[in-house]
Amino acid sequence: MASGPAVLPVGHLRMQGLALAMMLVLAAVVSGCTVGAAPSTAVSLARLVGDEQAYLNQTVQVLGTVRVFGESDPSARHYVIEDVGQHRVALLSADMAAGFVGQRVRVVGRFEFDDAFGRLIRIESIEPVDSTASP
Repeated sequence: MASGPAVLPVGHLRMQGLALAMMLVLAAVVSGCTVGAAPSTAVSLARLVGDEQAYLNQTVQVLGTVRVFGESDPSARHYVIEDVGQHRVALLSADMAAGFVGQRVRVVGRFEFDDAFGRLIRIESIEPVDSTASP
């Protein structure tokens, strides 16, 4: 009896492909990669404020200090990131920014303009940084 190459059913090959895809996604997550994340542009707050049209709807990375305004009225409370020149941009989500008030941070997020808030960054990530870090 002649022995030839083993023929696998199509369903078996699909399962192997699915398993491989799942392993690749898991490897990306474990290694810290963000699947589909937009690259960010590092920019100073002064430049972002001075040339906002150039960065509108872009993912940006900025350094500054988180400040809170309207502390006495929860409905008016809002958070901003500012530099030493008091160039300010609002931060959304407040829940993400609240834990960093008074701290120097790096924020990555989408830069937008809103009639209610003005300039704002929709936070994707926020982390404390060393006081000597530069944009």
